[in-house]
Amino acid sequence: MTEKKRSMLRSLAGTSGAFGILLALCAVGTSDFHDELQFADEETRQHYENKIISEKSCVKLTGLATVFMLGGAAGLILTEKKGRKR
Repeated sequence: MTEKKRSMLRSLAGTSGAFGILLALCAVGTSDFHDELQFADEETRQHYENKIISEKSCVKLTGLATVFMLGGAAGLILTEKKGRKR
């Protein structure tokens, strides 16, 4: 692998990993908010449930975040330079 390709792949892998982490944080925040809504009154619960994503979509978002983070990790592993043996 040439140095230019390695550099580009490392940049893309880092970006993919960072995007996966952001998606995971969004999914966790939404999940926590769903849990908090259980203790809210009925009017407040209906108001916010119409504005946030469903729990099913939250699971899909978590899976997508995992794919992006695994893709980023795989890209970083593939572009790791091997040390020269003497």
